[in-house]
Amino acid sequence: PEDQEQVYNGQVFASPEEQEAYVRDWLRNQAGMPDAADKLNLVFYNARYHAGLGSVFAMGDIIEQLPQDELDCCVLEEPEHVNWFRAPGQGWTKRYNYVVGIVHTNYDQYATQHYSGLWTAPAIRLMSAAMIRAYCHKVIKLSDVVQVFAPEKEVTTNVHGVRQEFIAEPEKSLSFDGAEPGNSNSSTTQQQAQVYFIGKLLWTKGLDILLEYEDYFKQVTGEYFPVDIYGSGPDQDDIARAFLGRWPQNEPTKIDVEKVSKNLFSRLFAWANRRRRNKKKINKEKPVTTEEIYKDILDVIETFPVKARGSIESLPAQARDTLDQLTEDLAKAHKSAKGIPTKARRALNQLVGDLSKTPIPRTLYELRRQPVPATFPGRVDHAQLKSSHKIFVNPSVSEVLCTTTAEALAMGKFAIIPVHPSNSFFLKFPNCLAYRNPYEFVVNLQWALTHDPVPLSEELAREFTWEEATNRFIKSAAITHREARQRELLGRSKIDERIAWFHNELGKGAKGDFIRKAFGAGPVSDQHKYVTIKSKQDLVDGDMEDDEDEGLSRKFRDAAFVKALRAAFENGITTAIE
Repeated sequence: PEDQEQVYNGQVFASPEEQEAYVRDWLRNQAGMPDAADKLNLVFYNARYHAGLGSVFAMGDIIEQLPQDELDCCVLEEPEHVNWFRAPGQGWTKRYNYVVGIVHTNYDQYATQHYSGLWTAPAIRLMSAAMIRAYCHKVIKLSDVVQVFAPEKEVTTNVHGVRQEFIAEPEKSLSFDGAEPGNSNSSTTQQQAQVYFIGKLLWTKGLDILLEYEDYFKQVTGEYFPVDIYGSGPDQDDIARAFLGRWPQNEPTKIDVEKVSKNLFSRLFAWANRRRRNKKKINKEKPVTTEEIYKDILDVIETFPVKARGSIESLPAQARDTLDQLTEDLAKAHKSAKGIPTKARRALNQLVGDLSKTPIPRTLYELRRQPVPATFPGRVDHAQLKSSHKIFVNPSVSEVLCTTTAEALAMGKFAIIPVHPSNSFFLKFPNCLAYRNPYEFVVNLQWALTHDPVPLSEELAREFTWEEATNRFIKSAAITHREARQRELLGRSKIDERIAWFHNELGKGAKGDFIRKAFGAGPVSDQHKYVTIKSKQDLVDGDMEDDEDEGLSRKFRDAAFVKALRAAFENGITTAIE
């Protein structure tokens, strides 16, 4: 239940039937796929959510829970992820005649930027390649941004589509709220609600790069470009403060934070000035005012290069540690300073309070005095923005193939994206404005603000449909005679079988649970323990059923031969009675 809360935003299902009803309702009413809602056969398996990897992993052998009479072709979404921590059991290529894997997540990138410990990026690359070699006959990569897994098995093709509601009517010009089509005036007022980003609010999604482009745009044009940032995520508060500064764009909060910050600077430097004057008796020079010191510090920070301001990962942690230590020392001194005058004790107490209330910036972007004109409306369905914006910006280079970019282009919007292997599929569309550097980004944005998107042709609109994506999948999943001959010459099929055997043996028993735990499996480490407990429970349940069914085992009772004998016997009795 606690895993469901995280995956489904607090919702918990009482039974698989309730979860199935939820999925079918979403397909019918939100995705606009009534046929799939009625005809799709859903089979659930037990799983756990791994928060560190942000992924769901099966508990027990999935294959044993799948229909035993449908063993022809199997399509594995993220085959490397499915098999990393799988429970021992029969391999996919042994159970199914043909297995196709589709790779659409760059775990290597996520491991490099997020995960630590034994699950380093090299380990993930090695394990992912081994899993795909062992359990797939053919591998389809959505883009070449992911690693090479098995050169003789893989092909790069976009086999994803978008919902029909995203696809704009071919050859039809669209108008967007807040933007006047054809008007060349790019004033700040008309820029409002034209540029947006949508996605999970993580720094790895390129939002730090977007901040750099905001600064560069200001250098070129003299002002920031307004942007609406939709979504939620673990880094959303830090990202909002980086765009808006230490205080949101509402005056009361700004005044409070400025007051606390300046009060802290005032007390510290006033104390330093008093010490200096007492030591030197009288200094006829005019002391530096705290207002000037506060302003100078912010001026110095503003002159830092953009990279220096955005990538001080260790500085905030060190600053917080130093401040915590200072606060702790002051608190100890306050407790033990019973003999100092009352006025001094009050000043010390106020200083400790200011230190504890003053938020420490996570990045130097938060100390900006001029906020970026950005809004953070929260999570929305991308389809709701079909007519509200005309320019989608996505500077991320951590994706394999970005679904939101495909949706934006399908809706007939401009998409400003970097020239990168993850974006190769989109470059053929006329509304895709690709850039190689900050200057080209600014040029593309200025052009998009003063022009209208080109209506999609019928042929290009079809590229986004799931029907066309399925055609690409069928073509890419096939193994040609030439490929088969090349594989035979390479002779790697035996090696792949040995990898599968070794992986299965490695995961058996208590040692398998220990190995999984050492490699960061977390909540899915104890596969052997889970299977053992479940087998005992099934045995108890089976004995109870045997008692209720004349001592016959469930396996024997459900056999096709026994069912046929029973049916014939019952039909015979019925005929005799008649």
